[in-house]
Formats: sequence, structure tokens, C-alpha cells
Amino acid sequence: MTSRRSRLTLAVYAVSERVATEKRVTVLGMAKAQHAQRYRLLPGLLREMRNDARLTQRGLAVKLGVTHIFVHKSEIGERRVDVTEFMDWCRACGVDPIEAFKSLLKSRR
Repeated sequence: MTSRRSRLTLAVYAVSERVATEKRVTVLGMAKAQHAQRYRLLPGLLREMRNDARLTQRGLAVKLGVTHIFVHKSEIGERRVDVTEFMDWCRACGVDPIEAFKSLLKSRR
């Protein structure tokens, strides 16, 4: 007879295996959004806007109310930036979000 602890361990293992298998399917299937080819231009634009505004990663982080790690990971494409974060980033850098988006569209062509 198996103990309660060993049954829980087996259940956790089974869940872990299922999650690991699902992750492998994602990795082998389609790239995550921030790693997709079409996303690669955005991190560079984010960094360019920050540099043009003469802000450090820490300075921008203070304006956005986030950590400097958030800014760093967004700029290297390790973290995906959604549209509302993009707008906040633009405004913090003194850039019109619509104009920034237009420049992103032009650079994709």
C-alpha cells in the first residue's frame, strides 16, 4: 500500500510531466511572441526612444513605476511589451505613441 505522501509525490510528478510535455510542444511548434521574427524590431525601438530621451534604464523605470529589470528585459526582447505598456513607454520618453508605431511599421517594410 502506498502512503499519502508517495501518492502526492506521484501526482505532482504526473502534473510536472504534463506541463513539461506541453512546454516542449510550444517550443517545437511556434516561437513565443517576443521571439518571433516580427517582434524583433520593437526592443530596439524601445531602447532608441529611451536613449533619445536621455534616460537611464533606472530613470525610465522610475517614470513607469516598474523595476529597471523590467526595462532591461523589455529592451533585449526577453520580456514581451503589450500595447498599453508601449504607450506608457512612449509617453515617458516624450514620444507620441502613434508616431512611434508608425516608425515601427515603416521599419518593417
